[in-house]
Amino acid sequence: MITHYLNRNPHVMWLAVLAILIAGVSSFLVMPRLEDPILKQRVGVISVRFPGVDSLDIESTVTRPIEEWLNEFSQIGKVRSNTRANVANVVIELADSVMNPDSVWTAIERSSGTESVRFEGVCGDCCDRRWWRF
Repeated sequence: MITHYLNRNPHVMWLAVLAILIAGVSSFLVMPRLEDPILKQRVGVISVRFPGVDSLDIESTVTRPIEEWLNEFSQIGKVRSNTRANVANVVIELADSVMNPDSVWTAIERSSGTESVRFEGVCGDCCDRRWWRF
């Protein structure tokens, strides 16, 4: 029925096509754009280099205390770790309910500089601890 009407009245079809085209172009021009969108950092990595130590010692003296310390934060959703000889990596994922990740990362970084994280038998000069946020 509609096809018969548009075949008999092509000016109505061209008017509809023109209206759709104008609506598409105008919405494209009005659409907000960012060249580099701002993304919230919801994943962080703590990497600890400890030269000359095997993986079992790093696991017991470095990785486990970091995991226990991170479990005190209710905003953290998941903590994963990977321990090898000379290095330990702990991956932190924030919970989905966190709306302001920057404040959580700031609280974690401030707490990491305090005495709440102590590694038994680890000297400060030979253990290098670094933060990365993704």
